[in-house]
Amino acid sequence: MRKYVSILLLASLLPAASPAAGPREELLRLVPDSVGFCVVIQDLRGQADALRDSPFLQQLRQSPVGVKIRAGDDLKKLDRIESKMKDKLGFDWKRLREDILGDALVLAYRPGPPGKPGQEQGVLLLRARNEKVLVELIESINKVQKDEGELKTVEQCRHKDVVYYRRLEHVKRAEGYKPSTFYYLHGPILAVSPQEDMIRQIIDLDYIQVANAVPESVRRLSELDAERALLAVWVNPRAFDAELNAKIAAAPVERLTAVKQFALYWKALESVVVSFSPAEREVHLSLGVRARTEALPPAARRLFEAATIPSETWRRFPDSALLAAGGRVDGTALLEAIGGFLTPQQRERLHAALNRQFQALLGEENFVGEVMPALGPDWGLCVRAPAASDKNWLPRSLFALRVDDKRSKRPIEPKLLGLLDFAARLLVFLHNGQKTERLLSLKTGEVNGREVRYLTGNLPSGFQPSYGLLNGYLVVSSSLDEIKSFAHTAPSAAPSSGGSVPLLRVSFKDWRGYVKQRREPIVQFLADHCSSSREEVAQGVDGFLAGLQFIDRLELRRRAAPGQIVLTLSLQSTHSLKK
Repeated sequence: MRKYVSILLLASLLPAASPAAGPREELLRLVPDSVGFCVVIQDLRGQADALRDSPFLQQLRQSPVGVKIRAGDDLKKLDRIESKMKDKLGFDWKRLREDILGDALVLAYRPGPPGKPGQEQGVLLLRARNEKVLVELIESINKVQKDEGELKTVEQCRHKDVVYYRRLEHVKRAEGYKPSTFYYLHGPILAVSPQEDMIRQIIDLDYIQVANAVPESVRRLSELDAERALLAVWVNPRAFDAELNAKIAAAPVERLTAVKQFALYWKALESVVVSFSPAEREVHLSLGVRARTEALPPAARRLFEAATIPSETWRRFPDSALLAAGGRVDGTALLEAIGGFLTPQQRERLHAALNRQFQALLGEENFVGEVMPALGPDWGLCVRAPAASDKNWLPRSLFALRVDDKRSKRPIEPKLLGLLDFAARLLVFLHNGQKTERLLSLKTGEVNGREVRYLTGNLPSGFQPSYGLLNGYLVVSSSLDEIKSFAHTAPSAAPSSGGSVPLLRVSFKDWRGYVKQRREPIVQFLADHCSSSREEVAQGVDGFLAGLQFIDRLELRRRAAPGQIVLTLSLQSTHSLKK
């Protein structure tokens, strides 16, 4: 397994991209459907050409970070490797990328039977642009290794009258030979594997043409938004079922419930795909999961259903927020899903512990049964910069949690407000007992006809902790004005059903603008509250700004469809990634 993981890590570092699916599909049709995972890289040539003269790369080269990278030892080591490779094989990095690795590369791995890791199998497939150059490279490698005493011989083998090759290497400083390596050449396609059986399977697939047949890996990549990805990793859960069954059989009694519950989730999975795709101004990292939802436990199905609906809080958050997050979580279903991994006695202790802790805070004996159903599922967090005309420099923050008394047998809203009142009064009591010159007080105001409470006194300008129940939400904010803004903001249009909805958004562009505009008070505040000098703090703030210069926006979004969910993390660059 270790050798395949090493190859996987190396392959994952290679950039790639292209909408051209031909070379990729040529390789994937040779991958058995029974593999455990499959790594796919495509169009390394096109992506490297597009990135080489892009505005983004020019910006990186001119930055202090780029200067440091160019002067570092890592690039010098790569230069030395390239020089040795060119001297011995006649290939430099550019020729290797252009003629050998530029079209498509696939790494596939299949685990061995339970308890028999020595029977695992793997294969590396590549599709070169130039068939003659590929043959030249293989012959050069064989010749150099023979001349240096590493390779004993290359033998020609046959499977169903098809030729493949066996490489037998010397073992340095020991008697005998290393295990053989096998490779198969068919035009511009090369397959390399330590297992002869895997090479023979590749040959069988190469010569079996099934009309309109779509390889399993191609179908799964297409389903989960990775058909045109630069780098994609497809995980086939079915290849690991035997190992999971063996773990269930060997699990000790105290872990058996958790292992069996995990098996329920695992066996409901049909496919997992991780992919990386750049665009004109963005790079996307996606995680796609496809499952048979009907095979999931009821609590998991409710969690999945809640996650497929966008949180209402996003309709009240501005697009220019420094940070915004929001989602939907069914707390009762989450607790039930966690309980599925516990024994009945462990679940009972967990519920008792939660009830005991929250009884002291809320005065409610049955927190799990009475309070949790009324909380959520919508929640949201928003941090935004003050207006340019605002003298207050602190960013404004707000957290909102949906509260619905109709889902509980008893009124919950007064209990939640009572808890916040207790916390606020305790804070005032403790603070005023220590600092008689900077007293705090808890006051009551009104927003949209509802009571809100806020702290006032000798606090930093613009900081006025506030809370209340508004528009069906329990709202806690850094200022009373922010609560008013939340209450008075008309919700934007609801997103279309089945579309992509946000879960997290960070605007680095707005962070840059905010820090530049408020640099002096930020530096002074940090210098007053940390042990560093003002000059050191100023350098740190400027370094923070320098680190943000390459990215404008980060966004995590979710797209759901029947039986599947795709999470996509997108980074938007300040300059184009393509020339």
